Order: sequence, then structure tokens, then C-alpha cells
Amino acid sequence: MRLAAAILFLCMMTGQAAAQESTAASDDRAQAEIAAAKANNPLMKTQPEWLSGPDTDFPESEKALGHNGGVFVQGVLGVDGRLTHLSVGDSSGAPALDASALKAASGEVFRPARNASGEPIAVYFGEWFRFDNYRSTKGVGAAKYVCRQFVLDMDWWKQAHPDQSFSNHEFYTLVRGLGGVARMASGMPSAKALTAESNTSFDARWAKSIEDCRRDPGARFADKMKPEGDYILQLAKKLP
Repeated sequence: MRLAAAILFLCMMTGQAAAQESTAASDDRAQAEIAAAKANNPLMKTQPEWLSGPDTDFPESEKALGHNGGVFVQGVLGVDGRLTHLSVGDSSGAPALDASALKAASGEVFRPARNASGEPIAVYFGEWFRFDNYRSTKGVGAAKYVCRQFVLDMDWWKQAHPDQSFSNHEFYTLVRGLGGVARMASGMPSAKALTAESNTSFDARWAKSIEDCRRDPGARFADKMKPEGDYILQLAKKLP
């Protein structure tokens, strides 16, 4: 019995060692393919072109938690137009959203990159996937962005990215830009001065809009963030 047990133990150890060697060899091949693709990037004369791919899954359970943001996925785009050796280069802070982006990227098909001779080449490629509740797949745009969701989104985002300011959030940048466009489009002689004044006070008004929405969760964000919200509503009326 002891001999049989010893033989079984040796077999198990041999199997584990073989598996480890196989994993190490696979990792080495992956690193070599990634390095080769990066070396090809300077040779690229024709950019890859997206052909098809699945939509990202944005579960309602994730939205209910306020999870939102961008995921930067990177990997080797081969001559067959598919991505391999995928990894998250910039995380959303929500594992489920990162996983959804990786899954979507793995199912995409591109027209491959080409060199100066027109030959397809493998390159190291990256792309952003967005998960934003203000422009969900159900067509809820900024004009219909409800305060309850806005507060959830901002609270979670700040918790997930404590070292960043809201100026790094896409929706903040969008709203700030819309305010400047609205003032310049008005044709007012003082438009530039008003825009500069708005930029100076924008952070404070953004923080106030979060607290105002917290007190009135059923309201629209656009009704709490003035004057940018008025312009958002005006744009929405012009859309088909």
C-alpha cells in the first residue's frame, strides 16, 4: 500500500510539473507574440478597420450599483483580424464591466492592419469600451438622465477612483463642453468672458448639482445643472 501510495504521489508530482512547464511555455509564446506585434506597429501604414462584433453586456445589476466608466482593452490583432492575448490596460474599477469589455473584444472581427506593401501584419492594438448610464442602450440620453442614477454613478465613481477628480469623468467633460458651446453659439459679445467665468466655477456647480440631485432623486439632472442643463434639453428637442 505504501509503495502504491508513493507511486501515485510521484505521478501526481510529475503531472503537476508537466502542467507548470506547459503553462510557462504558453506564457513565453504569448509574450513573444506580443513583443513581435509591438515591433510591427511602426510598420503599420493602414489602420485596422472594425467589421463586426457583439455588443457589450451592461447588466441592470451593475447600473443599480452605479458602476460606470470606460475600459481600455489591449491585445494582439492578428492577420486573421481577431484579437488575442487580451488584457485590461485601464480598468473601470468594476470587475463585471471589465469582464464584459474583454468578452466583447474577444468576439470582434477587424480588417487587419497592413504594411507599406499592403501585406497584413499583426499589431498591438487597444480600444475603449464605454459603460455610461446617461446614454444607455435603451436610448436614455443626457436629457433623460435621472438624478437618482446620476448620484449613484458619481458616488461610486469617486469611491472607485479616489485619486482622481470629476474632471476625469467623461460626462463631466461633456457637460462642461456643452456649456461653452451654448455660450459661444448665443452670439453674445461677452460669451468668451462668460465661458471663462463658468470654467472657474464649474467644479463648485458640479458638486452642488450632485447634492441637489441627492435631495430630489426623481428629478432630471438637466434641471439641476444650470445653464448647461437648459442647452441639453434644447438639443434633445431637435433630435428626431
